[in-house]
Amino acid sequence: MKVKEGYRKDLDKNFRSQMEANVYRYLTECHPGLRLVEYEPHLFTKRDGMPKGVHYLPDFRCTTHSGTQFYIEVCPVLDLRHKRNVGHFRHYTKHRIEVVDNDKYKEIKRRFARKTRGWEY
Repeated sequence: MKVKEGYRKDLDKNFRSQMEANVYRYLTECHPGLRLVEYEPHLFTKRDGMPKGVHYLPDFRCTTHSGTQFYIEVCPVLDLRHKRNVGHFRHYTKHRIEVVDNDKYKEIKRRFARKTRGWEY
């Protein structure tokens, strides 16, 4: 995975990695069921139900046309830190979260890269 943090002119946003930027492109262009995709919309803390001292910033919040929301975490390798954060998030907030790891990303890339404007290789 290429990290390449920075501003994407075509998206008018900063992303922490090329993978996150491409997942954003995929979500906004290839999912007609999504009304809104927000990048790093909210830092979850104790006031949101997380344990004291635990903070978590999911990569994306997606909202469907019916108003249902879910979160997406993009991480090439689901290491112990990511597993712990995603586990805390699922347990304490009761929000749905999906993980895009290397395998899932490769499948998205294979199926959608050529159909998505601005895809970074």
